[in-house]
Amino acid sequence: MTDYPRPTTLQEAALKYGTFMGLFWTLKFALVPMGFHSPSLHLLYIVFTLFVPVLGYLYARNYRRQLPHQALRFSEGFLFAFIMYMAATMLTFLVHYVYFRYVDNGFLVEAYRAQMESARDMAQGEMIALFDESLKVFEELADWTPVERSFWLAWQNLFYCFPLSLITALCVRSKGMDTGSGQPPITH
Repeated sequence: MTDYPRPTTLQEAALKYGTFMGLFWTLKFALVPMGFHSPSLHLLYIVFTLFVPVLGYLYARNYRRQLPHQALRFSEGFLFAFIMYMAATMLTFLVHYVYFRYVDNGFLVEAYRAQMESARDMAQGEMIALFDESLKVFEELADWTPVERSFWLAWQNLFYCFPLSLITALCVRSKGMDTGSGQPPITH
């Protein structure tokens, strides 16, 4: 008797790919403090940030290819992407907390504040007031605990998770699957 592997469920696949996405986000986050020592790493951070939706699409497409008939409805695609981004958010929350609790010692806030102050010195007119407001925000951020900073970043990730999940689901859904029949499209 041959044992066939059990098909991967949507939740299992989303958590697996979410872990990979979380590791990617962790690598991306590591570029932020290193970018203050080498500005080209900030550019790499931006490139990696723009690659996140592409990576989400690739993961969802890989999941769709594992399905029978390679068919995926919009709702399933949305659920897959949302769980994947949620898993990535949970993993990066832990990384953010460890970083802010044990590694940072106020480095990021001070580095950004120094950049804002040097930009403020070059500003003219109404831009000075904008930089003053930004500096007030950084003063408040300096008082936040590592947990508060980590939750703030997790909340940002969750905020962007919803529209990214919608876009991913629209791009990865199988054509003809959302007609209500529940059957995969017939191809000849």
